[in-house]
Amino acid sequence: MKKVIFLLFFANAILVNAQEKPRVCGTKTPTIPYRISSKNMQTFLLKEAQLTAPLCIKLYFTVFAENNGSSRATLDSEIYRQLQNTFNQYAPHGICFVLGGIRQINNSDLNFQDIDTEESELDPYRVAGYLNVFVHLNLVAGQTQLNGTAYNIPNNSAYISLVGSVLDEPNSENISTMAHELGHVFGLYHTFETSFGAESVSRTNACKDCEFDGDFLCSTPADPDDNNGYLATNTSDCVYTGTKLDECNTPYMPDVSNIMAYGVRACRNNFTTEQGDRMRYVLTNTLGFFFITAQETYTELGSQTYSTGVTTGISRDLYRIFPNGGNFIVNGTANFTLQSKKILINSNTRFSPSNGGRVNLKPNPYCN
Repeated sequence: MKKVIFLLFFANAILVNAQEKPRVCGTKTPTIPYRISSKNMQTFLLKEAQLTAPLCIKLYFTVFAENNGSSRATLDSEIYRQLQNTFNQYAPHGICFVLGGIRQINNSDLNFQDIDTEESELDPYRVAGYLNVFVHLNLVAGQTQLNGTAYNIPNNSAYISLVGSVLDEPNSENISTMAHELGHVFGLYHTFETSFGAESVSRTNACKDCEFDGDFLCSTPADPDDNNGYLATNTSDCVYTGTKLDECNTPYMPDVSNIMAYGVRACRNNFTTEQGDRMRYVLTNTLGFFFITAQETYTELGSQTYSTGVTTGISRDLYRIFPNGGNFIVNGTANFTLQSKKILINSNTRFSPSNGGRVNLKPNPYCN
């Protein structure tokens, strides 16, 4: 009898798994659209043309584990690998990153995160001055399994959640989930967005509506995905094979390689130029993002002594310690980290940490 019960349970488990939806993005579309007028965008691009350096976004990773430290959501090595992939995808669009740190937090509740009911529980773990990336062993919205979520578009509070398994996937299967969720934080919608109107395929005739419907971008082709796997199941060798027509009876021709699409994850590897422009516009014109953007240069002036605690200094291009006639001292059990392309240290600087103290001077490989 036990064998029969076990077989029935096993068969039901197989049926449930077969019917389960694939893991998806949990980012909800806000009710108020974030449209950028062509005039405002052109003004922004003209001002930006005078700049040559990228925007450098400071990231901090919190990886959850069980209360006893077991079942860590992912390894540091997987974070480094996927961060390099993300850098490669954003670099052509004038956005780069600097890694402020990776830490493990033992919290069984947050290692299994339900974004519908537990988002606020992340607040105590957000590190100020960084875009926080939380990594969970399990991530759900009710009964729906998720790959990740940015919680809002854009997310002015600057944090995302990822399930650890998407970071663990090899490059041949997934290099885009982190970049996808960061895209939402920076103001991008899904390419198949319909909350503000379904986008038509045409870019020339009376059916053209790409500036006002869909994701508000004409450089991303209209996407027929139904948020239920249509694009992925109608893609073969990274080529769209579906037959859907838009409201003007024009066949869809979506870009399955776009990072903000729901296509096969192994095929997603790029943003359009217009998507890059929109992200930089949002980053530059949103107050909350000022605090997570590394300054080009930073100079420590005046006498300073660090004997305890953890201190991190980050800039994009140059970090200078210039005590201006005084002394800059790191000693005792202080943990002191500086990170920049170039670090200049004045002769009045003394690093002499004792047992338990540490001084790290680090380059930034994620921002050219």
